[in-house]
Amino acid sequence: MRALLWTWTAWAWAGEPDLEIVVEDTPNPVQARRELTDAIRGMGYLPGLDLGGRTVYLPLQPWKPWISVNDAGFVLVRGHAVTPLLITPQQDQPGASATFLVSSRRAVMAEESRVFADLRPLVTAWQDALAEEALAFRREQVRQQLWAIWERGEGPDGQPLDSPAARRAAVARMWLDTADNGAGEQVRVLIDDYIDQTVQRSPHPFTAEEVSAINAENPFERPFWPAGR
Repeated sequence: MRALLWTWTAWAWAGEPDLEIVVEDTPNPVQARRELTDAIRGMGYLPGLDLGGRTVYLPLQPWKPWISVNDAGFVLVRGHAVTPLLITPQQDQPGASATFLVSSRRAVMAEESRVFADLRPLVTAWQDALAEEALAFRREQVRQQLWAIWERGEGPDGQPLDSPAARRAAVARMWLDTADNGAGEQVRVLIDDYIDQTVQRSPHPFTAEEVSAINAENPFERPFWPAGR
């Protein structure tokens, strides 16, 4: 997927950010999902049944497990030890007779593992594409919020930020409120870049006292350390 993302560059002698558009390539979750679906069909499964938020694929061969694909990125492979094969009505009395395929639990689990092992690379690629799409959306949100804070003096909740100190505090709060995981670190790096390229090159950079106060509250292993401080 090609997503339009905003980035900033700042001229050191002007101190004013120059807004430009760059194009960032991200994995396409729609294409990844399509490849997963094609692989499932190619393994001998009927067209999926849309159950609202998840799609269930039933096998042509009764000993194979059914597959449930959740739109959020979860895949469940489930076999059955007892599978009905045929139901026929009785000719001489009311009722019906049924024929079942009975499999050992070990055989069921082995087939489940085999099917999921075949699908695992495509499931992983789809999950990665979903995660990258969500992160790309989050990065774009952060870029827009940073621009609104610093250039327009508008806080995340719409509150006015009338002074450079208030704007720096809002930017720092965005940095501190990120998640303590890999995705959060990517967002912190994005905020760091904006601070170094825009805030620190402006007439109103972070002060040493502000940096110390932010690091006193910093929950992350990496310190908050703007350029020039």
